[in-house]
Amino acid sequence: MIFFIVALPICLAFLAFASLVESSYFSLSSLELQRFQSSSRQRERLVGQLMKSPRDLLIIMLMINVVMNILIQNLFSSTFEQDNTLFFSVVVPLCVTLLLGEVIPKSVGLAYNKVLAQITAKFVFYLRVCFFPFRKLLLDITTRVSRVCFFFLRQEKKISERALEDALHTSDFRGILTASELRLLQGYFQLRNTTVREWMQPREEVQFFDVQDSLECLWNLV
Repeated sequence: MIFFIVALPICLAFLAFASLVESSYFSLSSLELQRFQSSSRQRERLVGQLMKSPRDLLIIMLMINVVMNILIQNLFSSTFEQDNTLFFSVVVPLCVTLLLGEVIPKSVGLAYNKVLAQITAKFVFYLRVCFFPFRKLLLDITTRVSRVCFFFLRQEKKISERALEDALHTSDFRGILTASELRLLQGYFQLRNTTVREWMQPREEVQFFDVQDSLECLWNLV
């Protein structure tokens, strides 16, 4: 029981930390990440550096999440094995991990994502360095396994221009796009099929206005 009391808070802390990092880092907008990458503050630059490879960060957090969930489940099962009931071996650890390890940390991470991302940046960076061999090995294994198991999946074909135009008309019919948005997108497709020569004008027909002239001259041009 003493081991259970000591180990459970540690596992929950790591689980909550992984959930908090996931929600706080991946809820940052692209503009905020660009500002962090060019910031003069070290912690903000570190956050931007970490999010340059979001897949690596996500893999590390998922590894921590899975391992801590398994440990918490085994802690409850081994401690309350004499009771032989599903309540202490399944229901209680499920509720504990959901509330203390998922819902609450992720809610806090979403609410204070900028602050928490900067606070945890250094520790997350050290974790990425420490987990590099395991992450690389796991990624290599999963890549090879996915190629073997899903060899029958073919690469999707590119969407044709005709299919995109049909999708635009369907979106317009269902009210997904406004009239101005539809005209803008249709103009883009028309522009792709238009040559520059069709829109060029001879220099003699181009109207010029000198900024030094008065507004009356501009009005006469109009």
